Amino acid sequence: MFQELAKTYCTTFVPFHPAAPAAVRTAWEHLDPSILSLLLKDGERCLKEPWPTLTATDYLDFTRTGRRSLFEGKLFARRTLLNSMLLAECAEHQGRFLDSVLNGIWSICEETSWCLPAHNSYIRDTPQLPLPDARRPVIDLFAAETAAILSTARYLLKQELDAVSPAVSVLLDKALSERIFVPYLNEHFWWMGDGTSHMNNWTSWCTQNVLLASAFCLQWKPSPASNGQSYLNLSAILSQACKSLDYFLDEYGTDGCCDEGAQYFRHAGLTLFGAMEVLNGISGNAFSSLYKEEKIRNIASYIFHVHVAGPYYVN
Repeated sequence: MFQELAKTYCTTFVPFHPAAPAAVRTAWEHLDPSILSLLLKDGERCLKEPWPTLTATDYLDFTRTGRRSLFEGKLFARRTLLNSMLLAECAEHQGRFLDSVLNGIWSICEETSWCLPAHNSYIRDTPQLPLPDARRPVIDLFAAETAAILSTARYLLKQELDAVSPAVSVLLDKALSERIFVPYLNEHFWWMGDGTSHMNNWTSWCTQNVLLASAFCLQWKPSPASNGQSYLNLSAILSQACKSLDYFLDEYGTDGCCDEGAQYFRHAGLTLFGAMEVLNGISGNAFSSLYKEEKIRNIASYIFHVHVAGPYYVN
């Protein structure tokens, strides 16, 4: 279904206006006042928060104790802080939060790995490696999500970050290329699918975020390949993403039921729609016909069919 539409052309991807130039500031300035107030209050709170430090022994803690919370709590806190200060700077646009955004980008790019300790393996359902191998990054749920966060920060504040130093974009390009784009095109991670293996929410969730990062950072035309690796370009990413999304759809019945339950709807069905939005946005609406497909419409309405009342859902 997706692969049939993959051979298309690229258009400018503008899901929302960046913070500058002044000509497009209207989009930010006309946000609901209550939302603007919330963004600024959250950003001001985060300015006072200490930046969490990640250590090798924090990463090793999962292997040693089985506990996920120590490392994950710090890693997620870093990304939440960056998100909050990014949105606050876009909303206010006076430079008050820009240094903190820069520090967040810098620190996250310095992390040895964006993969969680509990996901640090190359073969599905095998023991995790105690520490990440920086020569061979693993793309898991949160490595892909980190790529989406960083690429969004670059998109929204590129002009402001370039004014500080063009080296910021160089740093981001290097980190995203080495940790996401090159491995995505040259390695096979189980969640990408092969036509026979069982897929789950990882497929649409990771694919959505790889697509988002690619749409913001890669060109449509190929860049020269090196060391026998695939061309690093948006077209190649799109082609692989469409294969994975077709494998993901194959797991669903026509009724659109999520076999992982209602709790995973936003990580499965909704990330499928997130991927579709990116694909549609970079292709001049070439994927718009998918919204009329029976299975996809049923995936969208699944959550209404299983909702009973309040927090209760039918299994």
